[in-house]
Amino acid sequence: MASIAYRMRTKVPRYLYKYRPVDANALAMVASDKLYLSRLDAFNDPFEVPNADLTLETKLCFEPHGKFATLEDPARNEASLPSLRACSLSEDCQDLLMWGHYANRHRGFCLRFEFAKDPQLLKLLFPIQYRAESSGNDGKATGTFEEARQRALEKSDKWSYEREWRMVAKLSDEEPQASEYFAGYKPEALTAVIFGIRTPELHKSLIRKILATRSVEFLQATKRQSDFSLTIKPFEKGKSPCSAI
Repeated sequence: MASIAYRMRTKVPRYLYKYRPVDANALAMVASDKLYLSRLDAFNDPFEVPNADLTLETKLCFEPHGKFATLEDPARNEASLPSLRACSLSEDCQDLLMWGHYANRHRGFCLRFEFAKDPQLLKLLFPIQYRAESSGNDGKATGTFEEARQRALEKSDKWSYEREWRMVAKLSDEEPQASEYFAGYKPEALTAVIFGIRTPELHKSLIRKILATRSVEFLQATKRQSDFSLTIKPFEKGKSPCSAI
């Protein structure tokens, strides 16, 4: 498959980043060493699943909480787009648009992962292939896992600034298609947390407390004075009274 060949030519970067707002879901994932792999039709690009089954939204109402799925070798199973789950990561931790879109207007944070420290998850990572035109996938929920994954790894070149990689997996055959998917990672794979320009001191302190027993570096995004860009530097504990939490 094209995606496999492209992956073989493209080395996984040392670091990949996950932008997050500070909310209950994000904090729970950090505390439990898990990444959430969402349905493709939950992404903000409508071309992710061109002909998605509109009845799936109804199905979600019956199983809103989902289940934890195990990371098994999916290549041996038949698959369809509704059974795929994906987590988006980026090669870039300094993009102003992604801080604005995915980290609550610079009030959130960015996780830095080194997946070489977690070989099982490393196998699930693939780069997005950005194209000016569609390759002709019809979006039908049929075919093998590899064919469905290939469709999940193609996006318009309008999104190329995101420099996206995806962790792609599928539900086991026993799981309902409405189930949610959580992938656990080894604690050492999370190597740093970058706070946004506007991240409140209270939220910084809370995240630092959650990760107090981990070997995690804390960094701070700041505005450069010379241009419209960011500098990432070591975090210095603020003087806010809230930072003593």
